[in-house]
Amino acid sequence: MIDIVVNYRTADEPLAALLIDKALAKRIGGRVFRDYSAIQPGQRYSSRIWTAIDECQVFVAVIGRRWLEKDGDGRRRIDDPADFVRREIAKALARGIPVVPVLIGKANLPKPEDLPEDLRELPAHQYRCVRIRGAEHEVERLADELVALLHDRHSDSVEADTSATLPEPRSAVTNVFEGTVNAEGAVFGIVNNGR
Repeated sequence: MIDIVVNYRTADEPLAALLIDKALAKRIGGRVFRDYSAIQPGQRYSSRIWTAIDECQVFVAVIGRRWLEKDGDGRRRIDDPADFVRREIAKALARGIPVVPVLIGKANLPKPEDLPEDLRELPAHQYRCVRIRGAEHEVERLADELVALLHDRHSDSVEADTSATLPEPRSAVTNVFEGTVNAEGAVFGIVNNGR
């Protein structure tokens, strides 16, 4: 079962997609799909990607500065109805699942008028940024947010094997006898002077 698909253009930001994939894999294992890591040599790409998009609960669209660039013939690949990046995003949008644009470096979110009709809804989805200076920290934070989103989507129908790998919601623990509250990374003392 695939929970998160990482979509990217190989001529744009494949290394950013790899970092996002690896950060997610640390959290949810093999339930993340990125074409190069999830498709075995000789397998048909199209059947694997469409199955993954049909199964996933969250779709990540990695967008760099070259995402809308023209090819060698002077045409934008995104305008080609056969472009896999376009088709994958369009399918995820049509499913109504969360689609998270992730802007890499100095990339800007495309404007609706710069996109084909079937992708014009993409800029309406809340995006995240991964900037070069803080890339490691931002990718880790992004992975945490995506897993939390996934956890929220699974909360009504978590399977037994899934609950073991999704992070549990964090809660504070109270030590009633000593009046101390332990929260992850912090300890708070409560003083009662008999008032």
